[in-house]
Amino acid sequence: MNRQKLIFIALFAILQSNLFGQSQQFEDCSIVLKNDTLTIGNSLISQNYLWNNGNLISLRLSRKDINLNFEFQDCTIPDFIISPKNTTLKNGKITIYQDSFSPLDKKSLKAEITYSLEDLEVKRIIEIFPGIAAISNTFYLKGELPGNIITDNNKIELTMIEKEKTFQFIGQRIGRISIENPHWNFTVADFTEATDHHNTLVKTNGFSAYNKEQRVKGNVILGKNILENSGFFILRNLRLVKVRKPIREPILK
Repeated sequence: MNRQKLIFIALFAILQSNLFGQSQQFEDCSIVLKNDTLTIGNSLISQNYLWNNGNLISLRLSRKDINLNFEFQDCTIPDFIISPKNTTLKNGKITIYQDSFSPLDKKSLKAEITYSLEDLEVKRIIEIFPGIAAISNTFYLKGELPGNIITDNNKIELTMIEKEKTFQFIGQRIGRISIENPHWNFTVADFTEATDHHNTLVKTNGFSAYNKEQRVKGNVILGKNILENSGFFILRNLRLVKVRKPIREPILK
């Protein structure tokens, strides 16, 4: 076999690897990036994103077995926002692979997405398991951005709900779920590291979703649609808020 054939085979192998890196299946799980749309799901749940060079924009979240759908209204703002200023987004890449925590654990399908926001490097890993109606998101940050981007401002201006400014989102976020109607009740569970004198390890806070942004702290959020008797949960899998070290600028170095 001459050198030209070897080079052709090598190039074909690279192109084939890149092609399959954009689409992969494992049991009932699948991750597909096609025509600037990323779809992640299994037989029970699926979510569609606009690729947006890596900084994903949620389009639709579906629970297939009970026919529950969330259609996201504003499909121009990314899910991940960390700076109030417009930042340069570049170097968006995706790698899809199977993984397991240990040889004894069940395998999952992962999409590892990396991109840069100016001098901040972002890695987002989306993970889905076969036969489980849940999608995991893990974020890693490295670098810094100019300006004061991390704040602990919990002040909420009390205004009439009819005012247009009430509908605007201001701040940072790592994800979102679009609620189509106000008939939702939410419960936030906040875990504590040690008990108090009343042996309280979990504190709960209930509220109703409406137009005004509401900031809450906790480890689990349970949402229930009162009319349709359906809902969802969000689990934050990290150290408790009260025992984490405060984040100061720069975020990480």
